[in-house]
Amino acid sequence: MGNNSKELIDQPLLTLEELFTERYFVVPDYQRGYSWEEKQLVDLRKDIENLYDRKHKHYTGTIVATPSQISPNTYEIVDGQQRITTLIILLKTIINSNPEKYSDLESLYIQRGEIGNRHPVLSSNEETRDYFEEVIIRNRTIDYEIKSHECISKAKTFFSKWITDKNNILDRIVEIVTNQLGLLLFTPDNDKEIGIMFEVINNRGKDLSQLEKIKNYFIYFTTVNNKKRLRETINRKWTIIQKNLSFAGKTTNEEENRFIRYCYIVFFDTNKEKSWKVYDQLKLRFNANLKDETYVIECIETIENFLEFVSDASLHYAYFHSNNYFCVSYKGQYKKNFQEILKLLRCQHTNASILPLYLAIMSRLTSSDNILKIINLLVLLEKVNFRIYILPKVTSRADSKQGDMFWFAKEFFDYPDWRDKFTTAYNDVKLEGDIFDWLEANLIQITKYYCPELKFIQSLTIDSDEAEDYYQWNGMRYFLANYEKQLQSFHKHDWGIEYILQSRKEAENNDYLSREHIWAQNHRISDFKAKYIEKRRLGNFVLLGLASNIKLSDNEISAKIIELNNYNSKNIGPLNLVQVHELQEFYSSAHKYVIKKRKSNVQSKYYFSDLSRRINDERETKLIRFALDRWKLPGESLTKFIKVDSFLKEQDNEKYIIKESLESKQ
Repeated sequence: MGNNSKELIDQPLLTLEELFTERYFVVPDYQRGYSWEEKQLVDLRKDIENLYDRKHKHYTGTIVATPSQISPNTYEIVDGQQRITTLIILLKTIINSNPEKYSDLESLYIQRGEIGNRHPVLSSNEETRDYFEEVIIRNRTIDYEIKSHECISKAKTFFSKWITDKNNILDRIVEIVTNQLGLLLFTPDNDKEIGIMFEVINNRGKDLSQLEKIKNYFIYFTTVNNKKRLRETINRKWTIIQKNLSFAGKTTNEEENRFIRYCYIVFFDTNKEKSWKVYDQLKLRFNANLKDETYVIECIETIENFLEFVSDASLHYAYFHSNNYFCVSYKGQYKKNFQEILKLLRCQHTNASILPLYLAIMSRLTSSDNILKIINLLVLLEKVNFRIYILPKVTSRADSKQGDMFWFAKEFFDYPDWRDKFTTAYNDVKLEGDIFDWLEANLIQITKYYCPELKFIQSLTIDSDEAEDYYQWNGMRYFLANYEKQLQSFHKHDWGIEYILQSRKEAENNDYLSREHIWAQNHRISDFKAKYIEKRRLGNFVLLGLASNIKLSDNEISAKIIELNNYNSKNIGPLNLVQVHELQEFYSSAHKYVIKKRKSNVQSKYYFSDLSRRINDERETKLIRFALDRWKLPGESLTKFIKVDSFLKEQDNEKYIIKESLESKQ
C-alpha cells in the first residue's frame, strides 16, 4: 500500500476512549457477522488480566476504517470489527451491572443523543444489527437462529459470568479497557486500497467459510458497482440461508463449505477440483474490477439467480438434516411420504455423492405437479446411494463415479422442460419421456452397471482369503436398522430408524444402538484369533441398544445370546429389538445342525467354529434376501440368490449359492 504503510507504522497508539471520542462506527454489510468464540474471548480476557498491575498501553490490534460519504464523524470499519464489537459487548455488560455508576460509558461507547432520539455508537452489519441492538444495547433476551447471533449471545454470557466473579475490581477492568488497550487507526484513501484491504482481511485472522467469503464478496461487488437493490437482496437472502443452515445443524466452516460446494456443482460447474474452491471461482466469474455495463448487468442477473437457488437449497438442506424442521415448515400434500424418505436419506452415513442430486431434485418442489415424481426419485436415490456408496466392496473409492452423479444433477437442474421421444441413458439404454424419466433411467442403469445382483451378494459375504471385517463397515448400523424396521413392521410397529443417529454421548442415560458380536472376539481366543473369519462375517453382528457405560462379556455363544436378550430384545428395553429376540431361534437351529453333523454333544473348539458358521449362514441368508428385496431398483428382478452355505465350501469355492451355479452342475 506504498506510503500509507509508513503512515500506519507512524500512527500513535490510541486508547479506546480516544478512538470513540466524537466518532461513530458502522460495520459494512460486506463484512462477516460477529464470529468470535470462546477461544478469542479468553485471549482478550487474558490480555486485560495481564494489565492488572501495569500502567502502560498494550497494543491490542489495528482498526482499518474509511470515512463515511453520508454521515459526518462516521467511519465504516474495514478491519477490526470483531475486536471492537467484543469490547462494546464487555463494556455494556459492565454498564448493566451498575447503570448509574457507569452512565458515562453508556454515552461514549453505546448510544448518544437525547432519550427517544438515541443513536448507536457502533452499528453492526445488516446480518446482526437488529439482534445486537436488542440483546446488547437494550439488554433483552432473544433466542438466536443463526451463527452470528449465537456468538453475540455467548459473548454476553461469557462476560456476564466473568464480571460477576470480578465485581470487586470492575473499575480497574474499565480503566484497562478504555485507557490501556492500544489501537492503531488506519484510514485508506481510495476504493482501490479498500479493495486490497478487503482481500487481505478476507484471508487472515479467524478463518471464514467459503460461504461467508462469497457473501462478503457479493456485497463488495454490488458496493463498487452501486447496485443497492441487489445488496439489500443479498442481506435478506443470507439471513434466510444462515437460519436454514442453523436449523440443519450445519454451521461450522467445514459444513458451510460443503453446502456451498453442492450448490456450486448444481448451478455452475461439476468439476470436482473447482468445486472445492467456490470463492475463488466466483471471484473469477464476477470480476469487480471490470466496469463494462453489459458485463456488470449479466453478472448481476446471474448473482440474483444463484442467490435464489442457494436460498431455496438451504431450506431443502434443512429438510434433509432436520426432521423436526421439515415437520414444522412443510405443509404440502404427501408430507408423510417426504418425511419417511428424508429419514432414510438422513440416516445414511455418507451422502456427499448424492447431495447435489438431492438439491437439484428438490428444486422442482415449486410445482405441485412434480411432488410424486420427486418422491419417487428420492426413494430411488436412497437405493442408489446404498448400492454404490454404502455397500462394501462395490467401488474402489468413496468418490467413485461421483462425476457422473454430479453431471446428472446439473443436467436435471439445467433442463427442467426437457422431453424427448427417443434418447439413450447410461450404458446406452434406450428411453423416452421427460427429464424425470431421464434421471430415473440413468440412476437405475448406473446402479445396475456398478452393483449388479452378483456384486450385491458378494458385498455381503466374505471368503477365507478376504480380510473384510464387517465390524469396520460404516454402513452396518444403517443396514441392520432397516432390517429391524422391517421386522417391527411385521408386528405392526413403526420403529424409529433415526435411533442410529444418536451418539454414545447423547445416549448417556439411554440406549445407544451399537454393533455387537454374537461370537465374541475374545472368546476362545487361543484357538480362534479375534480376526477369525466367523467372527468377522456379517451374520455375526447384531444391532443392540446398549447403555454407553456397559461393556458386554466374552462369554460363549449361547450365554452371549442370553446376555444380548437381557439388555434389549423383544418387549425388553425401550428399543424392543426383534433381531436380538430371533437370535435364540438361529442358535437352536444351528446347535441341532452341528450336533447332527458332528454326531457328538461334545462342545469342543470345533463345535464353536461350526456353530458360528451355521448361525452366520442362516442369518446371512435371511439378511441377503431382505437386502435384495429392500434395495432392488424399479423393474429389477433379483432372483439368482438361493442361500449361504459355507459347509459346501469343500465342494464349492463360494459361500453363497446362486441358480446359475446349480444349473451348471446339472
